[in-house]
Amino acid sequence: MTIPCSVLRRLALRTCTRMRELAQLLCFLSLLMLPLAAFASPLRIAIYADGGAMEPYISKAADAATSAGMTVARVTAADIAAGALDAQDAIVFPGGTGSGQAKSLGVEASAAVRAFAETGGGVIGVCAGGYLLTQGYSDDTRRLELINAHLWDLEHWARGAGTVQIQPAGTSDSIPIQFENAPVFAPATRDLGLPPYGTLATFASDLVADPTGRESIVGKDAIIAAPFGKGRVVLFGPHPELTPGLEPLFQSALRWVAGEGDGALTWANVLGRAAGE
Repeated sequence: MTIPCSVLRRLALRTCTRMRELAQLLCFLSLLMLPLAAFASPLRIAIYADGGAMEPYISKAADAATSAGMTVARVTAADIAAGALDAQDAIVFPGGTGSGQAKSLGVEASAAVRAFAETGGGVIGVCAGGYLLTQGYSDDTRRLELINAHLWDLEHWARGAGTVQIQPAGTSDSIPIQFENAPVFAPATRDLGLPPYGTLATFASDLVADPTGRESIVGKDAIIAAPFGKGRVVLFGPHPELTPGLEPLFQSALRWVAGEGDGALTWANVLGRAAGE
């Protein structure tokens, strides 16, 4: 029996159509299997670049964020007061002077930062930012107080600069990191109405083995984290963004404060978060 050519053409056309539809379906299913992060917009990071915030700390924080695919906006107190944080996922208060940043922020921008965190924004303080965001020690710094911690042995804040070791909580590991008159954290000494913070790392060494005229920082809190309203806060005493190879700690903290993952206050959850996790 001979099948007419017209029938063969129709069968071939139907087969091609079915194969094309199947290929489209498989393509669609493969897209569904891709990580959601592949479609997510880049995290939007504001970095405070006004009075009290200094170089190279501003640029190093910006470089660490952009190298992880995040967008960066350098903001001033006037920008913040005008609503600039509405378009951001997190803000970083970098190295410099905590009292200088508190003074330049003023009343209006400080209130805007608090409102940003309360409604789900992320906040990171590094070194001077840590001095800024803990239990206040002046009228200016008392305007923020985003984490239930105070500055341990503030009298001896000028401890120097160099490399110290930190120990991730729950481990016996030690990691070298840049230290520049870093804040040392301890639970707040007055009621701030905030939940307890989680210790992510403690200091495993001091700049000198036997400091004169002050207590050693060994065993004291170096990196801490906590919720604030619907938002999240991480404070670094030392500088991951200045330490070659430790930029991923800073990047992970940015992802966590921006809302990635759950709220567990652990080293792995806050500082061990790779892109897309």
